[in-house]
Amino acid sequence: MKDILKYYTKALLIKCNNQSIKDKRNQNLSTDFVKALPEYNSSGNRKIFPIVFDMIHNDTEMRTFIQFNDGGSNKGLLDISFKDYKELPEINLTEILGSEA
Repeated sequence: MKDILKYYTKALLIKCNNQSIKDKRNQNLSTDFVKALPEYNSSGNRKIFPIVFDMIHNDTEMRTFIQFNDGGSNKGLLDISFKDYKELPEINLTEILGSEA
């Protein structure tokens, strides 16, 4: 398991998805789907959308596999630039879950 997890917020998803569409990348999300995503969770905290898998794609971009719900059944692919990928926020799972994560 990776100790560091990158994630999107709704605002970052909108920004990166719009750029992916503009750049004509292979994988992007429906703009209606992204707009319908919640910005906050039931506790009132900003919702995050974790990247559960990523890889370099075609040596020109990062392919990100995003989980949209807690059950893990709703996922999507989004191709983004290396620059956008590098700028995504991160959380340290070891700090949150302890050393057994």
